[in-house]
Amino acid sequence: MIPSGFTAQLMAYAGFNWLCIDMQHGMAGYTELRSMVQAVRPTGVPVLVRVSANTGSEIMRALDVGADGVIVPMVGSAAEAAAAVAACRYPPDGIRSWGPTGASLGRPDFSTEAANRDVVCLVMIETSTGLANVDEIAAVAGLDGIYVGPNDLGLSLGLPPMLIDHGPVLTEAIAEIADACARHGIVAGVAVYEPDAGAAVEKWQGVGYTLFGLPSDSLLLRRAVDGLVQSLGPQ
Repeated sequence: MIPSGFTAQLMAYAGFNWLCIDMQHGMAGYTELRSMVQAVRPTGVPVLVRVSANTGSEIMRALDVGADGVIVPMVGSAAEAAAAVAACRYPPDGIRSWGPTGASLGRPDFSTEAANRDVVCLVMIETSTGLANVDEIAAVAGLDGIYVGPNDLGLSLGLPPMLIDHGPVLTEAIAEIADACARHGIVAGVAVYEPDAGAAVEKWQGVGYTLFGLPSDSLLLRRAVDGLVQSLGPQ
């Protein structure tokens, strides 16, 4: 979330399996995105970009700076998922435009074939429409996985955003998405906001999730600062 190469580098060395640079709700613009990807790449930690919208220009630009893949928000249909996949792949598999300015740096074997094989395309189901179409979305050829945004999905189902207690309706919806992913052999991912991330991960693993987006750098910082101030008592 924080538009800083240093913060991204700090998170990369923390021991996570992957990082997400959030261009949808985070503070970074294109210039910061480039510096953040450049900071993370030497660590070897895969970095995905959550683009701000499902457009070819957004997706291709993120990949051209060197991201290992994208997370595409607000996907509600198989056609929308197919459009995201196409933007991630060079012809003949898709419509990605050639210009891997940052992606090819330090990669002498970079090619359209290698990029088509290696780039990760995840789409987000976070609306009631997407939930209704989950099976068709999960069946899209070339899609690597579905990533669930619990807050927006809850809002779309008529619930308030609940970071901690998802309740039975939202929990069932999230489990339904994991089932669709399993049927079609793709990755099921979910955003985790709970302070007890370990318990939340264990809960979602129990219904089939294997990819987890943990609390962001900004949320972790806010919680740490709040805890510090509270620990000092009345002043």
